[in-house]
Amino acid sequence: MAMRVLVLGDANSSHILKWVDALSVKHEVCLFSLRAYTGSPALRSRIELRLADERLQEGLKSGKPRHLYFRVFCQARRILRAFRPDVVHAFYVPNYGLLAAFLRFHPSIISVLGSDVYSYPTKGVLQRWVVRRVFSRADILLSTSRVMAEEAGQYTRKPFQITSFGVDVHRFQRKPVCRRWGEGSVVFGTVKLLDQHVYGLDLLVAAFAEVAQHHERANPHLVIVGDGPDRERLERLADDFRVADRVHFEGMQPQEALAEYYSQFDVAVFPSRRESFGVSALEAMACECPVICSDAPGFREALAPEVRIMVPIDDYVALCAAMEDMLGNRHLREALGKRGGQYVRAHYSWQHSLEEMGTVYSRLEAKLK
Repeated sequence: MAMRVLVLGDANSSHILKWVDALSVKHEVCLFSLRAYTGSPALRSRIELRLADERLQEGLKSGKPRHLYFRVFCQARRILRAFRPDVVHAFYVPNYGLLAAFLRFHPSIISVLGSDVYSYPTKGVLQRWVVRRVFSRADILLSTSRVMAEEAGQYTRKPFQITSFGVDVHRFQRKPVCRRWGEGSVVFGTVKLLDQHVYGLDLLVAAFAEVAQHHERANPHLVIVGDGPDRERLERLADDFRVADRVHFEGMQPQEALAEYYSQFDVAVFPSRRESFGVSALEAMACECPVICSDAPGFREALAPEVRIMVPIDDYVALCAAMEDMLGNRHLREALGKRGGQYVRAHYSWQHSLEEMGTVYSRLEAKLK
């Protein structure tokens, strides 16, 4: 039975759009977003898309959006009445989860994404109240990992179901590419939001500088894909360490381009201080790119010991040693890359994720009959 699903989520998020795309195959989907749509025209033609009024979007960007929330709620309520959904599914607690709680529609599903349960509740008593209230109003709670479910479990006694965020192994596979940074170079790379406090990118730049200083003949380069609040700080750090000519900031790239970047990397490095799941590492591995990562809980859960090199969080010496080992051992890089690709295809394909989410919706359909 096809259901009418009202999704509350960011139309600027590739992860959320991926779920919307999957849901639209079987169900009628309406997506309500507070930000502009950035997905494909093909997806837009299959769903009903509703965006917050332009004045609301501009106001929410201003940094003082609280007085606008009532107007957002009124618009969402009009959409709810017009679309008449069978279920409301909200992604991300503070904005869309809170909106779902105010709408008081049942059944409702909340998917936590990471910072909404790791960072947001630490800001104060009000934020912790919001998380508890959103969870209390929801009928089904979803998390992409067990460690994130445990973190979120501080704010509710309700159980979480796990719907892992897998990798499209048809898109993410090793591609033949021309080496942009030289055939004889060794390229370290990462794909992350440029938030050094969360993802340890300051540590990565510092460790790369140390490795580059002692192995100049190997012609190492560091490629950083992504954007965020710390880009200028990281650029200055590369300049301070005198490796600005070897550290390349590529900015935000579309999902379609990421497999080519991973295929350019000889080693992908993720020294995160906090990680709820680690989908970027899985995408790199799907492209047969070997991975160095921190022992953040999300990586420990998602990545088996035989397919990665793991170092302690914030351990500069261990990170330098791991990067040096990879730099000088092409056989190790190739072996880890091959094993990583096989591991992702066996355990974390997008098809597996679809089956997990499909189970959630099938059980819900059975209750609604």
